[in-house]
Amino acid sequence: MSFHKNLIQKIKSNQRLDVYNLLDQLLNNHMNLDLEDSFMMKEIKQHHMDLILSFISTEEDPSIICNYLNMIIDFYQKRNWTLNLSSYPLIIRILCSLNRFDEALKYLEMATDINVKNRMISPFFEFNKNLRLLIMLFDKYKYHNVFLEKEYYYLFLNFKTHKLSSSLSYDEEKVKTIIQEIFKIWYDNDFIMKNQLLDLVSFWIKPNLKSKSNFFTLSSNIVIGNQNHNNNNLNVFCNICKTKPIKHILEKVEKEKLTNDLILAHPESKKNLEIFIDWFNKNLKTKTERETEKEKEKETKIKQLNILDGGNIGHFVKGEFSFDVIKKLLNKLSINSDGETINLLIIHQRHFKKYKTEINLEINKDNNLVYLTPYQENDDLYWMLASFLSDYEKTFVITNDLLRDHHVNKLDETLFKRWKDNHLTTYSSDIIYVSEIKLNYPLEYTIGFQFHETETEVVYHIPVEEGENNIEWYCMKKIKKVLD
Repeated sequence: MSFHKNLIQKIKSNQRLDVYNLLDQLLNNHMNLDLEDSFMMKEIKQHHMDLILSFISTEEDPSIICNYLNMIIDFYQKRNWTLNLSSYPLIIRILCSLNRFDEALKYLEMATDINVKNRMISPFFEFNKNLRLLIMLFDKYKYHNVFLEKEYYYLFLNFKTHKLSSSLSYDEEKVKTIIQEIFKIWYDNDFIMKNQLLDLVSFWIKPNLKSKSNFFTLSSNIVIGNQNHNNNNLNVFCNICKTKPIKHILEKVEKEKLTNDLILAHPESKKNLEIFIDWFNKNLKTKTERETEKEKEKETKIKQLNILDGGNIGHFVKGEFSFDVIKKLLNKLSINSDGETINLLIIHQRHFKKYKTEINLEINKDNNLVYLTPYQENDDLYWMLASFLSDYEKTFVITNDLLRDHHVNKLDETLFKRWKDNHLTTYSSDIIYVSEIKLNYPLEYTIGFQFHETETEVVYHIPVEEGENNIEWYCMKKIKKVLD
């Protein structure tokens, strides 16, 4: 058996003594220049050494780790191997376990050239007992996604709960500032926390009131879930503090970013997408100048845009395309619109050819428009883009599409989630009759960390994961002073 295969086999079977004997042979040969060109040395590749590093990181004896770490790093350097997403986190973890944080920080700085990952940051929280170092890390990486990982916040907050020793000096005001910054980041990213974090946050806030909360309508004691069309305008409030929860909407600049990112992700469709943007701005932008007073009056009355994913809705029954479902859904939307709604049907040209007469009959009705997507184009791009471009008071995308296509991964994750929470509307029906099609509109509030500030108090609404697919809300109210 070759040397590297023997070594890997021993590592996988966790035969530690045998592994160290083989590793001694390898590293001794490495130090001996006459043996640098030996077969043993040539057959060892970087991924083998990454595996060795991983094995060393599980060693409990610091003296053994110290004995091998420097020689392994030297091994990398002599071969001009570039550290990667496997080796960086392992070296950082090992150095942190040895309390060699200054060296670990240097490797973290080097790692920023490739991409800082959660496993590069976590060892500092796991092994370090110096709050000042964590504050420095927070200052540098607070807007990085690693600080949205719940376990790192938990460990960071834990320092305040555990009452750091009096011998450790740190800036109390700086810690308070960090608390406010963390709240802002949680708020901006619609953060949902784990249960074990709640007590720490409560200790942090020291609320005058803390209780489980539900959001109710002003007119009844019914918890708001997925709302139907007739009640999605109801005033929603917290049953504990009577405060209206926040609905995070996408700002104009955020919609523009999603628009630009979508186009950049599909250079092959750029020309057709730009044609669609021109069409949309001409036909659907609320601020477009109209030629007649009648058109201006109509424009002012329209408050809601419904965008229908024709391909998805048309295939609702047995997977076979039928315009009948689309027609019934358009009729349902028209019945409930009170003249304040406009419907945009996005549908592929090939379906239009087959159902041209039926589609034209529907589109000739008031407040119905259609856009035909080109051949060899993904129609998802067009109904997503339409919602990014819309500046109506309310915009809903009606589809059961799960949005698992690869182009979704190229959009900003936080903004895209917020877009779905604000605009995505699913539909369902057991039997396809107009009265039996159910539309599941977005909630009237955002499921994410919220806080409301007035002159006299601060109210926190905190969503907590309580088991799979179950969110419990907590209301914490703090009389307005400087947070303790």
